[in-house]
Formats: sequence, structure tokens, C-alpha cells
Amino acid sequence: MKVAIFPCNYIFIYTFKSFTPSYQPKETLQQQLITSLQNVSPAVVQIMAEDITMYYQEDKYQNGLDNQNLQKKGNGIIISTKWYILTNNHVIDSPDLKYTIVTNDNKYFVVKKIWKDEILDLAILLVDDQNLPTQANFIDIDTPLEIGTFVFALGNPFSEYPNTASFGILSGKWRKITTSWSTNYYGWLYQTDVALNPGNSWWPLANLSWKIVGIITAISRWGNNIWFALPLNKDFITNLINNLEK
Repeated sequence: MKVAIFPCNYIFIYTFKSFTPSYQPKETLQQQLITSLQNVSPAVVQIMAEDITMYYQEDKYQNGLDNQNLQKKGNGIIISTKWYILTNNHVIDSPDLKYTIVTNDNKYFVVKKIWKDEILDLAILLVDDQNLPTQANFIDIDTPLEIGTFVFALGNPFSEYPNTASFGILSGKWRKITTSWSTNYYGWLYQTDVALNPGNSWWPLANLSWKIVGIITAISRWGNNIWFALPLNKDFITNLINNLEK
């Protein structure tokens, strides 16, 4: 073996610098969920209704009828800071009651007008002339939403635990059901396995990009964690508001 030796009159000095990757690591699933909840929750509101109901009071001291002021609570979501709240039609069981909106920061707004759509099971509430603090963001109509997409619901179970969150996936699409409160037939609903309780209507269903994709509308009586949501998107909400303001 022959080795070539080259004379060298220079000394080369190399300086190595620490390498910082140009990319940033993605958020973990938990971080995405927490961030999404923080961005969606301010647009979720409670709906309270004042009603005078006669009830029968019986004890060893008093028998008879009396009046009691009851608070019927539901959930809704701010779709425009200019006074509009969206909820389920069956949440607003009587348009003759006095309804009040309570926001996430505990501000109260009196409902002035109600529009009801029994076919879609939707109701729009118009509050007084004060601007609402924020509004929800909705998914674009051309954004694909695939089965298996992570979703969460946010609301107030039993009207006792506001800002309760539940996490799951989109389990199915184009589900066909009829509901117990009407004879309407629905053939385009989302199915989800988020853990909810009966009475959790109008919980917004959102993805991890802070976008509302639907509203919880119904539950299956024959299974566990089989919920159905009415799909929503930005175009639908925009057209809805434009029609109200004509």
C-alpha cells in the first residue's frame, strides 16, 4: 500500500456552533384541547327563563296553593356580537316566558325577540341593544370533517355545572333519526361519542381548531354515548343573520 504525504504549512481551525431546528414542535393533543376550550367557552351562554308556576305545598303546618318563581335553564351560543344567540327550538319551550342570557363573564342580557324553526329545531334569540362580548367561529363549508376527527362539547349539565367539557370523536355522518319532541325526520346529522347527559341540548360541538361544527340535538335511547348533532358552518350562520336583518 502506497501512502501519499502532502506537505502542509497551514493549520485549519473549525468552530462548531449549536444547531437550532427551524421548526417548532406541534402542540400535544392535551394542549390543543385546552387551547380550544379557552377560545370557544366565552361564546357559550346560559339561557334562563322566568315562569310563575302554581304548585301544591303540603306539610303539617300549611296546605294549599302558592306561587314559585322557577328558573328554566338551557345553553346557547353567541353567533354575532350584534345581539344574536343560537339555541335549540325545544330549549325555548314557550316564547311567552321572560328569557335572560347569562354570559361566561356573568353579564346579563334580556331577550327582546325570538325566532323559532321547528323543522331544523333551531331558535334565534335577540338580546337588548348592548353588544355581546364575543362570538363563536364556525367551520368553513368546504372544510372536510372526517369520521374520527377529535371533537368536544361544552355546556352546563343539569343546569348546575357551567363550562363543563366533554371530549370524543366524530363517530358518523348522515345519520337518520326522528325525535321524541316532534315528527320531524333528520337525515343529515353527525354522530358523536362525547360523554353527555340527557338534557344537554344545545351544547356546541367543536373541533380542535376552535371551530363550531354542529350543535347537540338528540340522544339515542338504545345506546351509550350515542349523540346526534345538527351540522353548522360559517355560510349557514352568515345567511341566517343576513335574513334576520332584512
